[in-house]
Formats: sequence, structure tokens, C-alpha cells
Amino acid sequence: MKDLKMTLDKFKEDNKLNNLEEKKAALTIKNLLTTLDYNAEKIPVKNKDMLTRLITSLKGETLSQHELKLIDEIVEFNDKKSIKHKQ
Repeated sequence: MKDLKMTLDKFKEDNKLNNLEEKKAALTIKNLLTTLDYNAEKIPVKNKDMLTRLITSLKGETLSQHELKLIDEIVEFNDKKSIKHKQ
């Protein structure tokens, strides 16, 4: 995915984050991912383990339950998006 920030924005629109902790998790992940060079790195948006490791590494500490849940949802969202695109 060339622009994960756009994917996160679309994800937030489609899933209407419900509470402050979910919004904080989304903002944290988005801010961490803005440090990446999207032209030089392939972001593993369809691989939960790799995406979790990447974001944990960028954060430098254990991810919150809300951040982990959001990663699950991002991967699921991208899988659904790929299926729709192929049809």
C-alpha cells in the first residue's frame, strides 16, 4: 500500500471510532506511520504480525489493547478492500 495514511483515514470514516481510547489509538498509529518513507518501504497492511511488529518498533514500547485491536481491524479492512477490488 503506497499511502497507509489514506487507508487509516478511510478506515476511520467507515468504522466510526466509538470512544476516546480508540481515537487515541488511531492517532498514535497514524502519527507513528508518518515517520516512514512510503516510497522506500512496503507497509504490511495485510499481515497482522508484521504490522504489529512494525508499529511496536516505531512506538518503542508495548502497544495498548486498543492499538492492537485497531491493527486487527486495519488488516481486516484491507483484506475486504482487496476482495472488493478483485471483483
